[in-house]
Amino acid sequence: MFGFASVNSVDYDNTNLSSSLFNAGLGFNWALGPDVDLVSGVSWERIRVKASGVTASDDGIGLNVGLRGRIDQLELSGNVKYSDFGHGSNGFTLGASGRYYFTSAFAAGPDISHTDDGTNWGISFRYDFGKR
Repeated sequence: MFGFASVNSVDYDNTNLSSSLFNAGLGFNWALGPDVDLVSGVSWERIRVKASGVTASDDGIGLNVGLRGRIDQLELSGNVKYSDFGHGSNGFTLGASGRYYFTSAFAAGPDISHTDDGTNWGISFRYDFGKR
């Protein structure tokens, strides 16, 4: 079992429009082999959109499932996530990430996710507590 959280913020060029997404949740992983896991999670999602000084926000739920594999210090993962904010506002996200473990507990690497609204790139950091 593990916990996770993320914050994404986007300012759209040449507009007065910005958005942010916060999520926090719990996940579980099941070993499929010595170096491959099935990973799943459930999260609380909060989206906020600001346009010309007017702000609107909504809460929702996220469900995700994916695969994660590790060879030496390199970990790769892929997942699909379903988010539902009610009112007909829902969608799927496809994601992939890579992590390089600089120590036995600390890793960093690129993330990419794709929705109907576009593609996001980012860098994430990870710290593993306990034995892996």
